[in-house]
Amino acid sequence: MQTRSVADKASLSDLRRSLRHDLAAAGVADATTFDCLIAVTEAWNRATANISSADPGTSITWDIGPTAARFHIQGACSRDACRAFHPSRTDHLDLTDAASNDDMSLALINGLMDRVEVVSGARGRIVSLTKLL
Repeated sequence: MQTRSVADKASLSDLRRSLRHDLAAAGVADATTFDCLIAVTEAWNRATANISSADPGTSITWDIGPTAARFHIQGACSRDACRAFHPSRTDHLDLTDAASNDDMSLALINGLMDRVEVVSGARGRIVSLTKLL
């Protein structure tokens, strides 16, 4: 299992490069790699949306096995920023509303991954993503 703490939002490209390398080394198809990179990037952006730089509690771990790639993004953010909405919500979205933007992010992530779990708590939000290989 790989664990990374991203020092700031600018180092996200290094994280993506590491993910791409590890997925390629595991023989993951390019289309699947693309789905994982987009979903992980979106989840990371949501987890760090309201902090100026990565908090020590903000990290990503991943494990790429023979049948699935699993990613866990822990974001240390305020309670309001960590509100989680179910990705299957189908009402109309208002692009100016932060809650709707969270819904759209989760819908995008849910569409790219096979399993998405979001757990919010006192220490922030954990987004767990699974892509079957």
